[in-house]
Amino acid sequence: MLAPPKRVSGRREYGREHANSLKLLLAAQRAGFTLAETRSLFALFSDERHASERWRGMAREKIVELDATIAHLRGARRTLRNALDCACAGDADSCKLVAVLPASKKRLQAGSKRWR
Repeated sequence: MLAPPKRVSGRREYGREHANSLKLLLAAQRAGFTLAETRSLFALFSDERHASERWRGMAREKIVELDATIAHLRGARRTLRNALDCACAGDADSCKLVAVLPASKKRLQAGSKRWR
């Protein structure tokens, strides 16, 4: 992703472009982009004609993805908080964790391990 630096007397010499690329890489990581997505971002920046527009599109997509992840994690945290107060010892009928499931997921089909 980052071009290798030139060598001078056997030592790597990093220039301003390397520092800028590293800053962009760290910013993308902080924003939640995967390594593959970050590669795509770097490819965008090499074609400056439409980079800004495509960057905004990728950022919007990542925000939607992060919002879904945050919603999922909030639900997981609620479930775990409920589990702290649960003393059911594995009895599904008295389990607070099962109580918060939708009714369709609470019942197993008779003789089956599949949810109805």
